[in-house]
Amino acid sequence: MNRRRFLAASAVAGALPLAGCAARETTLQPDVETEDDETHVVYRDGDDRVAVVSYMQRGRATRPPYDLWVTVSHAEGTTIDSLRLELDTAPAERPKPNVYLKTPDGHPYPSMHYHTDPDSGAAIVDVSDTERQGSGSMSLEFLVAPRGEEVVTVGATASLSLSGRAVVGRVYELSDRVEFELTP
Repeated sequence: MNRRRFLAASAVAGALPLAGCAARETTLQPDVETEDDETHVVYRDGDDRVAVVSYMQRGRATRPPYDLWVTVSHAEGTTIDSLRLELDTAPAERPKPNVYLKTPDGHPYPSMHYHTDPDSGAAIVDVSDTERQGSGSMSLEFLVAPRGEEVVTVGATASLSLSGRAVVGRVYELSDRVEFELTP
């Protein structure tokens, strides 16, 4: 075996586990843009758009349940590593609407944990490893069925981790909380 080739291969193999340690972690503050039935949370690193979390009421129903889409898109060269989405749908004094998660499109979809927080009553989706889906935009669709009043105020929090594909890249920790209404 050629000693130089062996040493070069060993150096590369030894450096790969350390590559993640060299990544710069960046936290960005979002801008919120609203239009009609859509709320977009836009993250920028300088002039570059890194990610957008969009909350969209689809197909205006004349009455509930409401169709709510949440889409996370990101810049080319980045990957969504993990995603947590929390939908808090009513103040404590009012009955919570039922929030149903539609089976996601795209195959194979990564493992996720969907549950209701016992203290706040918020619907929570945790995707700790987005696997192949993280390389593209990710969308989740919910049906929100109020019990009582037809207007639903949603407090939505999305937390995600993005990374660059380069060996020594950036890691973005992004989190937002926005409020919007679902109406007939």
